[in-house]
Amino acid sequence: TTVFKYNAETGRYTRFSGNTERKDYKTGESVTVKNVFVLNTNISFYPDNYCKKVDLSSGSGYYFVNGTYQKINWSKGSTSSSFTFTNDFSLPF
Repeated sequence: TTVFKYNAETGRYTRFSGNTERKDYKTGESVTVKNVFVLNTNISFYPDNYCKKVDLSSGSGYYFVNGTYQKINWSKGSTSSSFTFTNDFSLPF
């Protein structure tokens, strides 16, 4: 399970795998990010029962920044399209 823990001193989220802090392979530094998006979607198996099919058409989710979060809606469309995010008021941000 991947977990991001917020550090108020740095204003960044540190990535953990279970209870293990993730480190960059080359630098040995902690993996940190300013923003975290959690996207709710449907995941199913292809007929081979090995590869997973992830629906990236649209859905709901959460946007985390500065130790806070808000509910969002997202859409992507085709595999070459960029993600679009909107808040509860349907305003792009």
